[in-house]
Amino acid sequence: MLKNFIIDTKRGNRTYDRHICNFAQVHAWPESDDPFRKAATIDEFCYILKRAVQDFPNRIALAIKLHLVKGYNSEEVARKMSVNKKTAIKYVSDGKSMLWKFSATDSTS
Repeated sequence: MLKNFIIDTKRGNRTYDRHICNFAQVHAWPESDDPFRKAATIDEFCYILKRAVQDFPNRIALAIKLHLVKGYNSEEVARKMSVNKKTAIKYVSDGKSMLWKFSATDSTS
């Protein structure tokens, strides 16, 4: 949900459903299985996330990347960062809060 919120905010709430529908109909793909849309969404999310976390503290940025991009849970984040689980949870939580603030204040670009 956070990924979609960030992407929609960056798009300026523009969606490309009409184009995806037309493309899916031409190629007989159900919209939910459209590989191009999935790839584009992942690439767009990674670009936006990279731009968003560039000003974050290094540890928080790393925790967010591991959690949102790699899909690691708190224990895996803690193990990769060599910190305890409580600290990893705090880094991820702080990072998510900072992302919400980023998406709310920088929605014009």
